[in-house]
Amino acid sequence: MRKTDIGKVKIWWVRYRVLKKKMQEKMKNYYTPYPINHTLFISSKRLVVSVFFLIFILTSLSCIQKREIKYPSEIHPTEEYNQAVNTYNEGDFDKALNLFDRFEKKHPNSLFLPKLWYFRGIIYLSKKDYDRAFLDFSKASTQIPDAKRYIKNIFSLVNAQSLVKGVKFIQSKTLLPQVLFTAAKKLYKTGKEKDALKIYKKVCDDFPETSYGKEAKRIISKKKLINIGVLLPLSGTYKDIGEEIKKGIIVASYYRDFYPIFSDTKGNPITAYKMAKKLKDRKIKGFIGPILDINILTVGTISDIYKIPLISPTATDESLEQLSPYIILINRSLTMEGKAIAHYAYSELGFKTAATLFPATHYGRTLENVFVREFNSLGGNVLVEVSYPPEKTDFKQEIIRIRDKNPELIFIPAYPEEISLIAPQLKYYEVKSQIFGGDGWKNNSLLESNADKGYMEGVVCADLPYSPDSIFISKFQEVFGNKPSRHSALGYDAANLLFTILNSRGNFLKLKKAIKIPLAAGFFNNEGGIQKVPIFIISNGTYKKVN
Repeated sequence: MRKTDIGKVKIWWVRYRVLKKKMQEKMKNYYTPYPINHTLFISSKRLVVSVFFLIFILTSLSCIQKREIKYPSEIHPTEEYNQAVNTYNEGDFDKALNLFDRFEKKHPNSLFLPKLWYFRGIIYLSKKDYDRAFLDFSKASTQIPDAKRYIKNIFSLVNAQSLVKGVKFIQSKTLLPQVLFTAAKKLYKTGKEKDALKIYKKVCDDFPETSYGKEAKRIISKKKLINIGVLLPLSGTYKDIGEEIKKGIIVASYYRDFYPIFSDTKGNPITAYKMAKKLKDRKIKGFIGPILDINILTVGTISDIYKIPLISPTATDESLEQLSPYIILINRSLTMEGKAIAHYAYSELGFKTAATLFPATHYGRTLENVFVREFNSLGGNVLVEVSYPPEKTDFKQEIIRIRDKNPELIFIPAYPEEISLIAPQLKYYEVKSQIFGGDGWKNNSLLESNADKGYMEGVVCADLPYSPDSIFISKFQEVFGNKPSRHSALGYDAANLLFTILNSRGNFLKLKKAIKIPLAAGFFNNEGGIQKVPIFIISNGTYKKVN
């Protein structure tokens, strides 16, 4: 009871005592012919006490009721939603998820739900839970336009069941056929051919004029597709490269009659071997990957023993092809770089003498060997070849040794971190020769850090060969909404080349020599490579293309 109520009760009690005393005094002076009925008086007294006690109880109950009414009520939905969003904005994602889930259960028809799904999708995306993220973004896409962007970026990473669940919420006529088509491909890959064909038919019927509708129609007519095993690092150190290559393979599969079965090698040669064995047991017709030279050493044995063609999108050691006639490398960028630099230096600029300074690594040795071989074959003369260990920081002896030979040019195929040490030392020791470099010199961060000092001014360097055609770029943008990277192009090239070989009739070994196919970033049979290598000169702190 509140203090004010207790005070009222006390006042009532005092008034009752005063009134009682006055009544007793009046009764003494009051004349009556009849004797006083003391029993009746006692009963009356008890009645008054009872009434007072009843009033006291009712007053107490009244006070309790008032306290219940003033107890905090349920939080308003708007406040509840704001509380959840504030928690999200503070970065406490686990707590925000609980609040979002509770809000959705309590208010299933709330107008706040689309925003809630959108925020929850971002949380799941940060946790790399692509299936839940896709479902939330799909539901949010009806009201939140930005959710479509996230759907485009992740739907290829979502499993078939989640795609089927989420696709019913998507209303975009440009996005819907892509997601449906991907769901069908994934269902087919997991052995659910009937379910896949139903979705293909829906794509064909509802979106006949799109590329997905046309491709679905073609798939339905053939029904049987080629299964290809893909060995990529989808986790670990090289996962970013693996994911980019995967995108290129996915785009190629939309326009070719094959299904890529992706396996995560984690960049580990033993894991790559185990994954390759599992894929072989699934009777795949060919391998795309691995991407690392060392992993091909293990997987190449399976390729050779079972005569399964293997195309690596990124491996650079061309000697690996000598392990088995079934191994094909398309990333001949180092070979092409070395040749292109030698041709530009001798044929375009007229240099006749050269020297080389290179790291004792696979990258450095490959570029240097190709350059020397090509430059000499053109009629030039390499006066001295100087190598250095990768951890080298002081290049005084190497630079003076080369300077004393007085070559017209020095070819330095170094890494960016080494170039930042070599470039100022070349200037310090007053080297007058023209400097040529590989793709390590084509680095914007490196150029910016040396721009005010002029250490790299006048250097001629090559970049990685990459000349995607407009058709590939258009296809990639249609699927992923952005331009393809060079690694995506290499994945696309590997998939197209492997499919062309598998789909052609005849002996594989003969096809390997005879087949010709234009590639976006890779090279097959070393044909026409040097024309695709871009060459730049550093002038006034910027790269200017010269070929």
